[in-house]
Amino acid sequence: MTAILPTFIYFFLTKLFFSWLAEGHFGFIKLPVSVYHPSHIAELTKILNMICFSCLQFKNCKVHAEIKPSLGIYFDR
Repeated sequence: MTAILPTFIYFFLTKLFFSWLAEGHFGFIKLPVSVYHPSHIAELTKILNMICFSCLQFKNCKVHAEIKPSLGIYFDR
């Protein structure tokens, strides 16, 4: 119980009380088009190629085994 109180006080002071002081966290900007992170383009392309756009179901293909999680690092290929 003693460790919970300092954690709660820290959370309250940093996240709730001082959150209005943080610059750059005003919300989101609604853009007319979708913007995707460059490191996820290859992964997104593989996923979109597996979907049939007439019925919105996954195609029966072997690409399912090829999708691996992204490392979060962008490499210009």
